[in-house]
Amino acid sequence: MKRIYIISTLLSLLFVLNSCGGDSDDVVVSGELTEMYGKWTCVTSEDSYMGITQKDNFVGETLTINSDHTYTSSSYSFGYKGTWQANGNSFVAKASNGKTITATFSVSGNYMTLSGNASNDVSFNYHFTR
Repeated sequence: MKRIYIISTLLSLLFVLNSCGGDSDDVVVSGELTEMYGKWTCVTSEDSYMGITQKDNFVGETLTINSDHTYTSSSYSFGYKGTWQANGNSFVAKASNGKTITATFSVSGNYMTLSGNASNDVSFNYHFTR
């Protein structure tokens, strides 16, 4: 009986040690993150730069977020295309025009909000629908 206990303990320890791999840069895809995938159309937008706020500049523009960590947009504001990463509800996009866009996001059904900053010091708050 003691031998069975020792063997099962060693097997359990071996399993635990095997499960602990090195650090990974892979993005963990949460349920909410997969809800971001697809084509979105902006319905309200607010951009601020140096104390000046402009509303609805991005309205009607589209943003397509792909599961392969690429995106396309109908607007130069998002650089037309680029790559993205996410961690939790943080979203970072690297646009083909050189901009970096850092935002938080939330998705509820067919509604998404992106709020954040671009590397050109513009802060934004965009609301999208599918």
